[in-house]
Amino acid sequence: MAAPSLVAAALGEPAPSHVQMASRYVARRQDVGADQIVCGLAASSEADAPNLLPPDDPVAGLVLAVADGTPRNPLSRQRRRRLLTSLRAIRWFFSTTMGLVFAVLTAILGVGFALLAFVVHHSLLTSLYQTMLDAAGAAFTGQGVKPTEEVAQFLLTFDGLAFLPLVTAAIVSARLQLRRASLRSASM
Repeated sequence: MAAPSLVAAALGEPAPSHVQMASRYVARRQDVGADQIVCGLAASSEADAPNLLPPDDPVAGLVLAVADGTPRNPLSRQRRRRLLTSLRAIRWFFSTTMGLVFAVLTAILGVGFALLAFVVHHSLLTSLYQTMLDAAGAAFTGQGVKPTEEVAQFLLTFDGLAFLPLVTAAIVSARLQLRRASLRSASM
């Protein structure tokens, strides 16, 4: 029971909380799809039984939902389109702090490449080669290097130092979220 809360705390998200009963469970309305809600729940004067409300009543913060993962009305089930799902995932990623940092570091790689290609006038292939080497930390400093090339190497080297841990963190975060989702679906 503690694992989902620990993972949520590690990801900086609110901990999931629900009570499961046979094939139904009680959860917050915002955590459940509208097609899985059986009814709304409200506190009553009796300690044993809550008041049951219609499924679409927004007053009920807690709801009783179907726990088997299938919607109540199979005709209302909508297919997810792969492209739309991919675009949503990309939009979500770049709306997070990690995604924004990834975008900034990628932009710095682009600026370093552009400096090497268009200001220092290396060929595109040579610029790409130097960009990748500098980002990997193998910056070559030699005599007679133009100041613009030195700036590009400096940017790319320090960008690479931040980029590798960021990619590692993104992979670990994605794995944690997949694991969390599989645990959540297994508990329903």
